[in-house]
Amino acid sequence: MKKLIYTSIFLASVILLGLVSCTDLEEKVYSDIPLNDFFHSEEDVLMNAGRAYTKAQRYTEEFSLWTLDEIASDEMVAPGRDDGMVWDNGRWNEIQKHQLTATNKILTLAWNNVFEGISACNEVIYETQQTSITFPEKDQVISEIKILRAYYYYWAHG
Repeated sequence: MKKLIYTSIFLASVILLGLVSCTDLEEKVYSDIPLNDFFHSEEDVLMNAGRAYTKAQRYTEEFSLWTLDEIASDEMVAPGRDDGMVWDNGRWNEIQKHQLTATNKILTLAWNNVFEGISACNEVIYETQQTSITFPEKDQVISEIKILRAYYYYWAHG
């Protein structure tokens, strides 16, 4: 009997809340700016192009593509320990011996860095092509970002 009473109260509450709750769920989204309203001048378009270059700044971070390049090419060596233990779960040894596993943190971060750069280039190219703002160097900016994207692809291939 108690269970029937609790169930009845619960169902009545749900029905009552459904009747008095808000039904107009339309909202003005402030975090999304339509592309037509985003750029106001040539300077805005050029500043947006800089986003593709910011992804290249992480190239020299410790756990990144630079580390992968240097250790894999024997230009840098990860020292061993005299007690036979490995540093950092063996990530450095995997790279140096060219026995990388999919769980290697350095490989994962390098992969993410490269493909975030490619994605940023694609976004900048699309946005620059779609904007109605014209200026003499617009095609040059697009070409420059395409070259940067090719460089990211070169890193991805390496």
